[in-house]
Amino acid sequence: MSFKSIEEKLVKMIDMSRSMIDLAYYALLYNDSSIAHEVLVMEEEIDNMHTELETDCLKLRDAGVDEKNILGVIRLSLCVESISDAAASIADVVMRGFKSHPILGMAFMETEESVSLIRVEKDSELDGKSLSELELDEMGINVLAVRFPGERWIKDPPGDFTLTGGVVMLVSGFKDSIEELRKMASQTIKS
Repeated sequence: MSFKSIEEKLVKMIDMSRSMIDLAYYALLYNDSSIAHEVLVMEEEIDNMHTELETDCLKLRDAGVDEKNILGVIRLSLCVESISDAAASIADVVMRGFKSHPILGMAFMETEESVSLIRVEKDSELDGKSLSELELDEMGINVLAVRFPGERWIKDPPGDFTLTGGVVMLVSGFKDSIEELRKMASQTIKS
């Protein structure tokens, strides 16, 4: 285990914790338990990565790496762990059925836009198409992040990102457009 590989793991943890905060915020604002569930899954993954990182750091001491560098990585990873725990706490509030303040709810009910998770089904209209091919911006939809099954979230995916069965998209946009996209993602095309 090299110090560089530990740094790379720490960067992945930092990126995930940023995504978790965004997702937890969306889950709370839109009272969406599916997004909250994603945050809780990610928090468990961060916990595992954090334990691995600390174990790897213990091995570095024997490899002659400066203890102050090791300590800095451990301290930073503890901060990341705290951020992911905070995001999980927000998600847990949503999972328990607590609602955001009624004024927030009223404000978001009045808006035409929403945030939602959409899973692409195999052989659906979206399966095998790139984001740019779909021209989602013309529907008023912005793809905030995507995730392959069992993988990490990719924020702001590029236009050449190809959707396949099982991919989950976090999208924002007009409520009607999101429902149309949900239909496109779930209806199997007849051959």
